[in-house]
Amino acid sequence: MGLKYFIYFFCLSLMLLSASVKKSFAAEESQMLRVAIDTDIRSTNAGVNRDANTDAILHHMLEGLVAYKEDLSIAPMLAEDYKIEDGGRKYIFNLRKGVLFHNGIEMTSAHVKWSWDRYLDPETRWLCRSWYDGTTNSSVKITSIETPSPYKVIFNLEKPSYIFLHRMAHLQCITAVIHPSSVDEKGEWIKPVGTGPFELAEWRRGEYIELKKFDEYSPRKEIRNGLSGKKEVLINSVRFLIIPDASIAKAALQAGDIDVAVSLPISLYRELKLQQDLELIAQPTLYWMTLLIQNNQGILNNPLIRQALSHAIDRESLANFSTQGMGEMNSSAIPMESPYYDDFHSTWYEYDVNKARKLLKEAGYNGELLKIQTNRKQLHLYENAIILHAMLRDAGFNIELEVLDWASQLNNFYSGEFQLSAFDYSARIEPFLNYQLFDRERGTVKKYGWQNPRVREMLNKLDQIFIPEERAVIFRSLHSEMKNDIPLIGLYNLYKMFVVNKTVNGFEGWNLVIPRFWGVAKRPLKGGEK
Repeated sequence: MGLKYFIYFFCLSLMLLSASVKKSFAAEESQMLRVAIDTDIRSTNAGVNRDANTDAILHHMLEGLVAYKEDLSIAPMLAEDYKIEDGGRKYIFNLRKGVLFHNGIEMTSAHVKWSWDRYLDPETRWLCRSWYDGTTNSSVKITSIETPSPYKVIFNLEKPSYIFLHRMAHLQCITAVIHPSSVDEKGEWIKPVGTGPFELAEWRRGEYIELKKFDEYSPRKEIRNGLSGKKEVLINSVRFLIIPDASIAKAALQAGDIDVAVSLPISLYRELKLQQDLELIAQPTLYWMTLLIQNNQGILNNPLIRQALSHAIDRESLANFSTQGMGEMNSSAIPMESPYYDDFHSTWYEYDVNKARKLLKEAGYNGELLKIQTNRKQLHLYENAIILHAMLRDAGFNIELEVLDWASQLNNFYSGEFQLSAFDYSARIEPFLNYQLFDRERGTVKKYGWQNPRVREMLNKLDQIFIPEERAVIFRSLHSEMKNDIPLIGLYNLYKMFVVNKTVNGFEGWNLVIPRFWGVAKRPLKGGEK
């Protein structure tokens, strides 16, 4: 063979090899879903160091005994079924057989008990431990956990509890059943070894979190329904790319470099709606936008000052701006989509700047400086803070913005180190859980909150009541007490926007807004497409 023919065939082989590698890479890429999120997760240790992004990603790897359906009712998940006995003091769970952890070991009742014993151990520092151990007047105290067989678990409670299942299904304090290999011999956290449809592949801090399909996952037979039902994985992996800047995430989405954006601000809705190659899902949620008030000391301890704050805020305009005209103001801890919400919960202080100024004068306000904490990572909170700053200034408050990073603002929330804070509460389906958050004695935050013995008495009573009509009466009384005391100011329920590229099929929104990537497929790109 002549030299020129050798060179020709050599080059041809390289071209064919290159085409084969590109084709293989494209095929692999077509099975990876690329998702833009705005902040990195805080940890992989469920309920210990968390925020909304952390919870959303962990729900793909971890599962509990029960889970919420899309109609906000509770369904069994790792449990095959459950029943309640002894007037609400005993909860019996029959476990599904053949459910495997990510390490291939079958889940049994011993793993359920080990997981719960770990959560209830003070050394774990689980944020919701006080919900179950009675240390802060909690009306749910687990007295024992029995494992009479490998597939049966019994939770015994000190007294009846309506709220127990809602707490178990809670989105933020995930009551996941995990394998003991999730921790080392000293009990220090390593990584989640759960039962979910995905497992952790790689966490490159500040860049991305990648989950891979768990090939031995055992799905339920029921259809996909909220965080319950069949979780069929149709892709090989999901890579959550950390893109803090909304304009960069938008550009990457438009260029086809990401497939789904779950954190773009709703303010981009009208602009992105014009693009035919994108699907927009604008979803009303149970997330509650608030202005937190540290009323333990200083001028905010004066109820007249808090009333002035309430009159100074035009909640209707704020809600209209922040939801692109789709949402309404809501100053009640009862979400507007809750069956407990009625016209009574729409009552609050009317917007009246003159009345706010009059109250400030009556309170002896002398221009003392107040600061509103916020952050730029959570853009909706930053925009809320800017609008609140302008409204309060117009009413006569000496007010400044204190812009922190998101981690610092969240840490200050837990430590109570703020005067005012533009903050949001994640979705809580059962309103009792919202009110419980604000009660300083019952909640997880002890450095600020609502100190009202009548409220505490009502909360204690609520957990014993199983009749919805009777619960609704108490919720109306709680709203009246909140209006009298003003421990915080509710603004509106958030609208969330998911933006999905045309290459993605099967993605659905829901009012609990945790994105779900089981049942989601990505079709291969054709020639010339981006």
